[in-house]
Amino acid sequence: MIAVCPVCNTKCNETAAKCDLCGFTELRKTFINEDDGNYWLATVVYPYTRQWGIHLKEKLGEVKAGFDESRKREQLLLQRLEKSGRAAGRKNKTGNTAGNIINRGLVAIQDEWLYYCNARDNGSLYKVRVDGTGKQALNKDECCFINIMGDWIYYSNLSNGSKLYKIGVDGNDRQKLNESWSDNISAEDGWLYFTNGNEGKTLHRICTDGTGIQKLNNEWCNDINVVGDWVYYTSWHEGSRLCRTRKDGSGRRQVLDIENINDINVIGDWIYYSDENDHNRLYKMYIDGTGRQKLNNDDCHYINVADDWIYFSNMSDGRRLYRIDVYGNGKQRLNNEESRHINVVGDWVYYRHNTFNIQFYKIRTDGTDRRLV
Repeated sequence: MIAVCPVCNTKCNETAAKCDLCGFTELRKTFINEDDGNYWLATVVYPYTRQWGIHLKEKLGEVKAGFDESRKREQLLLQRLEKSGRAAGRKNKTGNTAGNIINRGLVAIQDEWLYYCNARDNGSLYKVRVDGTGKQALNKDECCFINIMGDWIYYSNLSNGSKLYKIGVDGNDRQKLNESWSDNISAEDGWLYFTNGNEGKTLHRICTDGTGIQKLNNEWCNDINVVGDWVYYTSWHEGSRLCRTRKDGSGRRQVLDIENINDINVIGDWIYYSDENDHNRLYKMYIDGTGRQKLNNDDCHYINVADDWIYFSNMSDGRRLYRIDVYGNGKQRLNNEESRHINVVGDWVYYRHNTFNIQFYKIRTDGTDRRLV
């Protein structure tokens, strides 16, 4: 097989240690996600391209074609990475993704470390490098709704009444932050948003140090998505209609006047969800509630939207794991077993198999390389 050097576009043997023309040594590279790949381009490939261009100019009196374009691409990628909360080599500015949180928040990532609830150790918190090395147990608590932000991991501790806890990314300094049953935890901008089971699953927020707790509404809430200035959720007091409120609890309004909306994922200008009135078919609409579109005819559960794909458990086919693109095309079955609580990190989909004797698996987003976690 032939590899192509990303610096000079020279074709190289796949087993070559470096490019024969420009000397670049990272010819074969795998990435956990798009930001990881972009970070590598911006910090490794493009700087090497500049140096090689300078070398050519000194030796040959000319600069490699495309050198200026390479510099432009580098700047654009660096700007994108600066805005990203989960870029490789950087600490998260926000917690877990909304798609993971509505699926129990079982996996999260920061820099080169993957954090997960280990089903083979009673759901306790573990971390491992994305290359599979350095596996460590961080606590003995049964965890869910994990969020990694900076030097801290925030989670619901099922071993102690689902109270809100935090622990250092090194497994030290474990702290209890509240005395309430805390679900649907999302972390952003120094706040933890959650539903309080002791007060009818009403929406609350609390500072990451455990101070300043605030009650934001008086509704039974589910499927919390914290996006921009808003918190989106379904209100059981209104028949699971889709609503939103500002982060401080003001400006509450109904987004869609349809009952029985489930598994909402707010991504950019779109909201993706399943409509129980239509046998849990997939739909999407603009965040203002307009432009409603039906995407498939399957009975969909445990929805998770990531990188222009919608992953779901297909009740129409034995709860097997499927994906379809955000336009309703390219439907693909990814496995042949019951799949629940779908979490997506990079190129991997994580899911629970079976309701009892739970096993936790991961499989690549194209349906290959299934493994027990």
